[in-house]
Amino acid sequence: MYEVSCRDLGVADCEFDLMAYSLERLEIAILAHARHRHPGICAAVDADPESPERRALRERIAAAAHEVATI
Repeated sequence: MYEVSCRDLGVADCEFDLMAYSLERLEIAILAHARHRHPGICAAVDADPESPERRALRERIAAAAHEVATI
């Protein structure tokens, strides 16, 4: 399982924390949160999934995410 928070991605004033079973699901959920709670904070959120900006954001999310043990 993977975990990431807005703090991990540089949004210091948000305590949103997310866990998902794959990096893909983690990306989908954190982008949905960012669109809803942080509109305009990052243009890559609404960029085409194959754009360089979105790929860079995907890499940033993967780098910030950490694996957590499941019981």
